[in-house]
Amino acid sequence: MRESALRDQIDLRKTEQLQLKHLKSVNADPDADKYLLLLNSMSDACLEQLRILVWQEAQALCLWSLEPAPATANLACDTLEYLQFAHVQILEEFTTRLSMAPGNAEPFNEYKVSFKLDQKSAHANLQRDGRITLNVTRNQFEKDWYAIYATKVKVIVNGIRHFTGTVTHPGRGTFQGADRSASPMTFSMIPRTSSADDQTPADLGAQEGQYVGLSPFTQWLLVFTTPVPDLLKHITSIDLAFSGTHRTWTPTI
Repeated sequence: MRESALRDQIDLRKTEQLQLKHLKSVNADPDADKYLLLLNSMSDACLEQLRILVWQEAQALCLWSLEPAPATANLACDTLEYLQFAHVQILEEFTTRLSMAPGNAEPFNEYKVSFKLDQKSAHANLQRDGRITLNVTRNQFEKDWYAIYATKVKVIVNGIRHFTGTVTHPGRGTFQGADRSASPMTFSMIPRTSSADDQTPADLGAQEGQYVGLSPFTQWLLVFTTPVPDLLKHITSIDLAFSGTHRTWTPTI
């Protein structure tokens, strides 16, 4: 759908450019110059919008494959033809990387990361505003896993029986690709807040079940709405139990 819309916009801009050339050659209309400026402005705005769309395609390719976009996909191009070429390069690269992907990703369910609340400052913050940040790091997951995407997280609060609140992913997180020697890649997305309670895992996916994998390796914000702050002092630890998918590096001999 996006490819079709992009092609339609490019064809429309090309038609406008031909009309502009014709008007410049005839120049019979006294308002032609104003009209030319208007169309030029519209073409520039459309070009910038298309550049953003192609940039998003490139970022989606990077997030999915955890590899850089192809160098030939020049997003700084200043013509529709070059922008269309970049779009085609991204689509072809997606097909290539899909054919080379090492099998299907493996699911994982409620992989638990634990945080002990043995500091007075943590309890003080909880009792003051019902908030706590939990920093999940790479070494808290299996060392042979990579391409780790979380789609749900269950919040387990030890020390109190029932709670309600929200859990927020800040949108920024790191991913490790298939190349074990390469540095992790950092992506920034729109922050995502989901309801959380003692019964139901927080759904980190987009609406209508259209899951967009998030990195678990970030600073999560947990906000309690119940119980009352005074009861939060009884919390001894908090577990984040993640569900999602991962791949596994082949052991080296």
